[in-house]
Amino acid sequence: MPCGGRRNWRKLLLMIWFLPWRSCEMTEQNLSKKNSAARWTKALLVVSLAINLVVAFAVVGALWRFGPPPGDRENHHPKAGPALYVAALERDVRRELFQEARRQIPKGIQSQSVGLPEVLARLRATPFDAAAFGQALEEDLSHSDQRAQALRSSLTARVAAMSAEERAAYAARIEAFSKRNTKNNK
Repeated sequence: MPCGGRRNWRKLLLMIWFLPWRSCEMTEQNLSKKNSAARWTKALLVVSLAINLVVAFAVVGALWRFGPPPGDRENHHPKAGPALYVAALERDVRRELFQEARRQIPKGIQSQSVGLPEVLARLRATPFDAAAFGQALEEDLSHSDQRAQALRSSLTARVAAMSAEERAAYAARIEAFSKRNTKNNK
C-alpha cells in the first residue's frame, strides 16, 4: 500500500507519474526546503503584482492628466470651419449628404487626389517649371473647390428641409462641438 493510506487508482497514478523518485516520508529538511520555495514563490508573486499595479496606475494617471490620444475619433470634434457643420449631423444624415454631394460632382473629379499626382510630378520635375506647377496646383484646388461647393449646396438643401425643432437641435450640436475638446484643438 502506498504511503499515506488507501488512495484510488488515479491519485496513485498521478503520484507515480509526478513523484517517482521521492520518498513519501517528509523529513524536517524536506519540509524546510518546501517552505523556503513557497516563500520565494510568494515573494515573486507579490513583487510581480506590485509592478503590474504601478504600470496600470501610471497608464490610468496619464490618461487622466493628458486625456485620450489625439487620434481618438470619438472625442475629437472640429471647433470651427466647414467640418464642424458636417460633424454635427447624425451619422446616417452625414452619409446621405456625402452621397448627394458626390452625385453633383462631375465623374472625373470625384476623387480627392485626382490632381495630386500631377502636382507631385511637377514638384519633382528637373528643371522645376514654376508656371506648370502653378497651373497643376490651380487645377487641383479648383477641383477641391467644386467638391466643397457641392457639399455646401447639399448641406444647405438638407438644412432647409429640416423642421424648426431639428434645426434647433442641429444648432445645439454645432455649439456643443465648437466648445468641446478645447484642450486638444488649440
